[in-house]
Amino acid sequence: MVRGSPQFGKTALRKPLAHHALFRTIELDEAREQVARIFCEHRLDVIGKGGTDACHHHVRGERMSLNYIEYGAKTLISPSALETFYLLQIPLAGGAMIRNGTDLYFSDPKAAAVLNPHRETTMIWEEGTRQLLVQIERTALQSHLGSLVGGQARDPLTFQGPLDLTRGVGLQLKSLILHVISEVDAGRLAYGVPGLMSRQLENT
Repeated sequence: MVRGSPQFGKTALRKPLAHHALFRTIELDEAREQVARIFCEHRLDVIGKGGTDACHHHVRGERMSLNYIEYGAKTLISPSALETFYLLQIPLAGGAMIRNGTDLYFSDPKAAAVLNPHRETTMIWEEGTRQLLVQIERTALQSHLGSLVGGQARDPLTFQGPLDLTRGVGLQLKSLILHVISEVDAGRLAYGVPGLMSRQLENT
């Protein structure tokens, strides 16, 4: 395993959040273990040709985290239900077949996946898939929804299908996330440092 951004070389420094590298490894079991520490226990299997070349970059905020993950090979990922967090996945390259509950769809750079924590999830990431992932605490999102509507919802907040990234709210959200990551990479935004700025950003 390779830890920290200096060992990644010049190419890796162009990857999002490269200065916040958690690991890079060619060992599948190690990749599973390291990713599980941030997200949850899951099944991880290479189902295509070639071996794993996995890396994970991660910045933790108060109620959210920003992540960049790639596995290299075609990969099956099955975490069951995420339970404690929602996960927004924005492919930068490649794509993934997503099953979240009864929803089944393909996510690519034009369509993000939104994973509900109370529904079973299985994914197949295509070879060469590179994704940004925004992890949001389930209780925080439910609480924020309650503050907007003036009361707590009786049922879990549930998103359906892929999120269109080419127009409307999806395009605006993608642009905001890319801007935040760009500012973090440039050292102009200390996301993850507790304070009013981070909380306002997460509220947005």
